[in-house]
Amino acid sequence: MGLRAWRFLCAPLTEENAIVGLMGQDLLAGRLPLFFYGQAYMGGLDTLLTAPLLALFGPASWILNLWPPLFGLGTMALTHRLMTRVLSPVGVLCGLLLLAIPPANWLFLTGYAQNHFSLGMLFCAWLLLLSAQLEERASWGLGRPFLWGLAAGLAVYTLPQSGVVLLPCGLFLLATRPRQALGWPLAAALPGLLLGAAPLLYLNWLHGWMHLQQAQSFALAYLGRHFGPLLTNALPIVLGFNTPAVAPDLAGPSPLIWFYPPVLALNLAGLAGLAWRGRRPGMRAAWLAPAVVAVNLLVLLGTLYGRALEGFHQAYLMPLYLVLPLAWGQVGQWAAARRGYWAGGMVLGLAALHLAAYPGFTLHGNRLLAHPGATLRNDAQFRQGVARLRAAGFHQVYASPSYVWSFFGQGDPVFSDPWEERSATRACLVDAALDPAFWVNLRSSLEWLGLAHEQRQMAGATLYHGFAPPAGVERLLPRAAWRAVSLEGQDLGRALSDGDLASGFNTVEPARAGQGFVLDLGREQEVAGLALVPAEFGEIPGGISLEWAGADGRFQPLARAEGYWGPLYLSGPHPVLKARHPRVECYFSPRRARFLRLTHLGQAGHPWSVQEVLAWGPAGPGAKDDSPPTWRESGQRLLDLLAAEPPRGVLADTWPAALIQTAFGGTMATTPGNTTWDDFGFSESPPEAPLPLRPAPGQALVAQAREAGAVAASLERLGAPFSRQQAGRLTLFRLTGGLAGRELKVAAVTSPVDPQAALGLATGGLAPRRWASQAPQSPGVWLLLDLGQPQTLAWLDLDSPRHPQDFPRGLRAEVSDDGERFRATDLELAGPLCFSGQVLLAAPQGGRRYHLPARPQARYLRLVLDGAHPERWWSIQRLRVWAP
Repeated sequence: MGLRAWRFLCAPLTEENAIVGLMGQDLLAGRLPLFFYGQAYMGGLDTLLTAPLLALFGPASWILNLWPPLFGLGTMALTHRLMTRVLSPVGVLCGLLLLAIPPANWLFLTGYAQNHFSLGMLFCAWLLLLSAQLEERASWGLGRPFLWGLAAGLAVYTLPQSGVVLLPCGLFLLATRPRQALGWPLAAALPGLLLGAAPLLYLNWLHGWMHLQQAQSFALAYLGRHFGPLLTNALPIVLGFNTPAVAPDLAGPSPLIWFYPPVLALNLAGLAGLAWRGRRPGMRAAWLAPAVVAVNLLVLLGTLYGRALEGFHQAYLMPLYLVLPLAWGQVGQWAAARRGYWAGGMVLGLAALHLAAYPGFTLHGNRLLAHPGATLRNDAQFRQGVARLRAAGFHQVYASPSYVWSFFGQGDPVFSDPWEERSATRACLVDAALDPAFWVNLRSSLEWLGLAHEQRQMAGATLYHGFAPPAGVERLLPRAAWRAVSLEGQDLGRALSDGDLASGFNTVEPARAGQGFVLDLGREQEVAGLALVPAEFGEIPGGISLEWAGADGRFQPLARAEGYWGPLYLSGPHPVLKARHPRVECYFSPRRARFLRLTHLGQAGHPWSVQEVLAWGPAGPGAKDDSPPTWRESGQRLLDLLAAEPPRGVLADTWPAALIQTAFGGTMATTPGNTTWDDFGFSESPPEAPLPLRPAPGQALVAQAREAGAVAASLERLGAPFSRQQAGRLTLFRLTGGLAGRELKVAAVTSPVDPQAALGLATGGLAPRRWASQAPQSPGVWLLLDLGQPQTLAWLDLDSPRHPQDFPRGLRAEVSDDGERFRATDLELAGPLCFSGQVLLAAPQGGRRYHLPARPQARYLRLVLDGAHPERWWSIQRLRVWAP
């Protein structure tokens, strides 16, 4: 109790710990956090204990640090009851000493404010004791099986690795008492299990039984890979010895590491002795200890989760601490049977080893036994910082780290991590604000963004706020004449301006200094802003420079960021640093430019990709001088339009999406750009996946007015009917129907390549066998479609759902009336479309739709491959042609 009290007094409040407090505050605010934010498997049951104390005393570290030591003492009591069933009094005493003075890692975790760790172990200890009690009883009745099921359900809901205790307990009862386990007691255990695991079942029901996919994590190939880290890193840490492999995180290797082999050997001997003892009647409960160890180790060795064995945070092996006291008790019992003082010397020596490791043990940068007053001083500093922010008028703040500040802020200010906030509710409140402050070191990235802003020093850090709107950014520049060339001489053509996310510039390997491209705008024009759209949020530059040149080609510097952190982009009235709708934006005073050169600076640990480039300029002559509505007015108009006629789903950029989510909650489906998680800790749409446009009634899209023309053109090209409503600086597009067009019957399809498969495409459905180019794409491969009679052609769909990457890298169309004389006709890529946060872009999603803008009349349509790819074939499973 003394050691636990010390841990209680000095356990610091870390970011992960503070989330428990935030969940308690959300519970008091009327929300029910079922799972630990950001992790859709750790339950929020301990929040029910934290919330009442928060209501009485307000935010304080001691409230969060109180429960783990109490749960740890409860686990001690339950484990003691289990030991009395299989060990002599001397053996029980030896095991209790290990519980009282545990290895440093165990003592740290029992004072760790992520309560579900210690609470999960408490439920597991209860489950082990109930299993031993059931095995002893001749008649089970219905009450104890119900409690067993309840303990099992609560354990798995609270902590996922509780499954490595549940499985051996269930197998133990099946092996020792099969009649009772498979009879009415099983029926009694099932309601308890369902009750305890109800939140877990609810989560899976909502999200397509996501946890069943964990079966894919098992593979025999992991066994050999993970055995070494288990033996040389994980088990030494579990048994109380720091290892050289994780020295920086555990404050250096233990000087007593050479004691590890004999301590491990004694533990293994104790487990073997328990397995042997379990053969005797009345001692079968001894089998539980080696069974839990075996299952725990096999699960880690045989799954991808074994990667954690190489780290310093060995929480996945916590179940071992429930049964190692039995192993030590068995060894002590043997020693006492020979010489009484042997047992005493052994356990006292073990306790001395543990105590010797305590002063130097540091995990997550936090000492195991720090000064008891440090926590109180930290709390005071956080309260003072929050009060200063509140007094200065900052009520929405991006901060990294943010969770401790959020806990002490109690909603004023509202803090949110700018990159991956774990609470969607809190993130939306900050994203939807008109002028949130950034309490994050963004100096270099803000220099690149180029927006005037205010700065204020606060608690030794800089606050950035009051961002001015960019000047001269009123319209999206047309991109039809743009061309690009990489700085290494590769002709990119229209790959950066073709509206296609499947083409662009990509360094493939981690980006290095000097890589980049020159963009030719075709003619001199006023440019005031630039956006680079990457393939995904991680493929952004580590550093970047922008230069401009007029028609004379003489480049001059324009913007530069030596160390870029992003993607940082402007959404509505303020910048955001988000994974959703990623883009690297730069604004500057308008200038007449024809060429823009972008160059990577320094090294990056990842590739740099730019799939599309957007540019803005002034409105031009003849534009209205009327001042546009403010962002506050525009946001309110948008909400009024949506409230008057609610759509089923809305695609919108970060700021309007957060505004919609805050105003309507879950009644209107939208995907804010603010977070990778919902409040269950689950993301239905990963941030790296583009958000698809579903052309169907009830769907809507919000774009800024300056990009509304481009959005409308994309919808028209796709053939998706829509209406539009103005909301100040925003435009609301409502889709009013499915894709337009009348499907035409294709009489025959021929090709010199795989002609039999080509013929099968004439059915209009998914062909039994795909047609494919039979080789990597190269120009000249063609398909000829015979429509039977002259028809007016408007759209063409080429689908390949089983081979989504086998789309044509370039395609041209030719039409003919007689099948002999062909004439070229324009062919535009029309979809499928996804929303980039600004405009609609085409993305390969198992098919491609093309638009024939000239609406030619012809009987024959020939499709000719006009691009190349070194690996991908051109494949088609379904081909459809549409008239207007």
